[in-house]
Amino acid sequence: ILDRSAHMKYLIPSLGHLGARLTSLDASRPWLMYWILNSFSILNLGLNPTDRQRAIDTILSFQHPDGGFGGGPDQLAHLAPTFSSISTLTSLLGEANPELIKETWSRVKIKKMYEWMISLKQTDGSFLMHKDGEIDVRGTYCALVVASLLNFLTPDFSFGLSNFISGCQTYEGGLASTSQSIQINGSDSNQFIRVPLGEAHGGYTSCGVLSHCLLKSLPGSIEPLDYQACLRWLALMQALPIEGGGFRGRTNKLVDGCYSWWCGGLVQVIEELIEEEEREKDNETTRAEESFKGLYDRKGLQEYILLISQGQAPEPILGGLRDKPTVPPDQYHTHYILSGLSSAQNQHRMSKEQHKMMKKLVVGVPANQLIPIHPLFNIRSEYVKKTMDYF
Repeated sequence: ILDRSAHMKYLIPSLGHLGARLTSLDASRPWLMYWILNSFSILNLGLNPTDRQRAIDTILSFQHPDGGFGGGPDQLAHLAPTFSSISTLTSLLGEANPELIKETWSRVKIKKMYEWMISLKQTDGSFLMHKDGEIDVRGTYCALVVASLLNFLTPDFSFGLSNFISGCQTYEGGLASTSQSIQINGSDSNQFIRVPLGEAHGGYTSCGVLSHCLLKSLPGSIEPLDYQACLRWLALMQALPIEGGGFRGRTNKLVDGCYSWWCGGLVQVIEELIEEEEREKDNETTRAEESFKGLYDRKGLQEYILLISQGQAPEPILGGLRDKPTVPPDQYHTHYILSGLSSAQNQHRMSKEQHKMMKKLVVGVPANQLIPIHPLFNIRSEYVKKTMDYF
């Protein structure tokens, strides 16, 4: 049983004072708000108008005068807190009245945000995370989500991104954090290839593939990914039943609850990309509703979450969800494990024309059913639509 009341008791105090133990996360305040408030949304817990307005005002206080959002007031603008700030506002405004929606978005400096993001763009198409910062595929995903939600995904913005992403795919099939352009056939050649730097990782694979999907919505062709290899790698990341059925994030690592989303949530996206590719090859325009083949154990993943990430009697359920046994819960894992549980329960089918829900699979009692979330944005689908319709 998903103990909603325990998780609610764990999350509600987080709306107030977080305590000294989280002082080290001062520069991650937008992330904390995203994890907490999006968990509320997935659990279908409402916010009263006072808390909603307070959360909106707090997020907007993180906005940098020259564009983007920092980790707190007067902090450096950074793509990661910009993503979490805009995602949190999208979630908060999902149930808001039109006046509050208009008033809130009017306070976001969208033109300056676009100019700031373009200033971070590199000649190979990638983005710096912040001024003089690092480059990795997280920044690509953060930038594309914000640009998609706020409707400024221009050709200048997307230029070169698909090359950068495809270069991150490793021999295993998953994606590494970044890729680098290297010269081939001797020093006098002008031919270059992109190679991944590092090993395949669940978080980077998710960011890269979801970015690839967002780019596919644009006119023109993009650099391909090997979907079959990626799907094979994702399937291998799911642990055996004796390990609980959860996902690990890298080869030969322990299972971690957060990869319920990063890996588990990505399976249906890759499945859709493969089927779309096959339809284009065969000129097929229709598909049977029950064609989802279940290339990972949705039931096993839900059991891992309910029995291991949450815990069950005789162990007391104190609220919140955890990485693995013996590890205490935290807001990060609570959010991404709930996201993974929702994804395992609710299957989506997406195309440029429609977003369709498929047959559900809920382990345990019917009350375990969570709200469906958008497989590309990790926000409730109707909230994503509301923001996109506004812009």
